[in-house]
Amino acid sequence: DSYQLQVSTDGINFNNISDDANYSGSTSGILKLSNVLLAMDGNKYRVLLTKKGTSCNSFSDAVSLKVLPAPVLTPSLTITQCDDNTDGYVDFNLKLSESQISANYANETISYFTSDIGAKNNDNNVKVINPTNYNNNQGNTIWVRVQNPNGCYKISTLNLVVSTTQIPAGTVF
Repeated sequence: DSYQLQVSTDGINFNNISDDANYSGSTSGILKLSNVLLAMDGNKYRVLLTKKGTSCNSFSDAVSLKVLPAPVLTPSLTITQCDDNTDGYVDFNLKLSESQISANYANETISYFTSDIGAKNNDNNVKVINPTNYNNNQGNTIWVRVQNPNGCYKISTLNLVVSTTQIPAGTVF
């Protein structure tokens, strides 16, 4: 027996799929999609089954692909905070940047992490517990995980910069 996966972009005409950057397993009966684009939303897929020893072909029922959009983010943002005691560390309110990271922030779940892999895995071990009072002595880069109601997420970064704004006591000119 052999399988051939097919796709239709108009719901009527189906074309054979070949393995490429978007598809793999096109002749296995199990299709894997990569690099899925929003433009693929609504595509219909079916399997052509050819039985050995016969001239009969059969088609599976078509299924439709539903592509859920990921959040649209500013990929990187810098926050500058003034240092009032010249120690190089200050408390940042990370939540104040949410509207700059995502225009749809009010409808999304935003979490802060001290590592990229932690943000990707939603790892509580490296999650910032209090984003309204984060001290940069834990690091000057924060990874921001923004997840929409569909469960789709993207990662942005916050670069924390501390600016010294006063002349330390005892400085002689």
